Amino acid sequence: MAVYIVRRFLYAIPVLFGVSILVFSMLLLIPGDPVSLMLSETSATSKAAVEAKRDQLGLNDPIYDQYGRFLKSVVTLRLGTSIQTNRSVGSMIRDVFPKTLELTVAATLLTFLIGVPLGVIAAVKQHSLLDTASMILANVGVSMPIFWLGLILIYIFSIKLGWLPVTAQKGADLKHLVMPAVSLALGGAGIVARLTRSSLLEVLNLEYVVTARAKGLSARVVVTRHALRNALIPVVTIVGLQFGSLLGGAVIVEAVFARQGIGAMAVNAIQKKDFPLVQGTVLVAAFAYVIANILVDISYAFIDPRIKYGER
Repeated sequence: MAVYIVRRFLYAIPVLFGVSILVFSMLLLIPGDPVSLMLSETSATSKAAVEAKRDQLGLNDPIYDQYGRFLKSVVTLRLGTSIQTNRSVGSMIRDVFPKTLELTVAATLLTFLIGVPLGVIAAVKQHSLLDTASMILANVGVSMPIFWLGLILIYIFSIKLGWLPVTAQKGADLKHLVMPAVSLALGGAGIVARLTRSSLLEVLNLEYVVTARAKGLSARVVVTRHALRNALIPVVTIVGLQFGSLLGGAVIVEAVFARQGIGAMAVNAIQKKDFPLVQGTVLVAAFAYVIANILVDISYAFIDPRIKYGER
């Protein structure tokens, strides 16, 4: 198991290196002079101010020197200084990252806890009323726009019933997470439910499951102990990919519920042409996505022991 985990992390090194190159290239690929664009949001737009800022950012140095400094800043978690606030980009991201992580973990858990049981019920009760109802609910979840669902939840549970707060207040409990997490999770839960159903139906027809039934095992034992583990591999993949993308920034939900997360910070940085902050948020989002994929790969070994021994 340890060798398998180490190998997965080693495979990720070239990917992370490639991500750093792409993020660094943002300034090089922007049409025109990026410094002039940055300073267009301020009053300092003279040629002297532009040259001074270029010297400050080291943009007049050779490309390899610039990338070396950028890579060092990534490794040391010092991602430069924001043009707008003059604060460290790393500290700004650290301030909002826990809020995005909190929302992402809650939404991912809901996605799994809603989608998997719904898909299992639909598969076990194939062609029944429960199957039809489960798939209708799944399709409704997939079809509803996140912003629309968020506004509906606010209207019902905050404005009309007064049960849940719209935004987190100082000293608030986890109630402030319910509506954002549900808004973010339902679409993914619908996808997970449909995938769980199709994957489980395929596994239920395999020989080892038929043999387990022939031995007289109950339907619950056959499904939970024998079929579901193999059926969960594609489901875990989808949930892991969703976790990575949500951690990168649930922009719409953060906007609807006025949450200050990485997504909202990235949008504001783009609007203000604060390219160091844009680079930092994009880099964190990309790294989070890669790490989520590594964790998904590692989870395969726990779901299917054949994977860690290289049999698949």
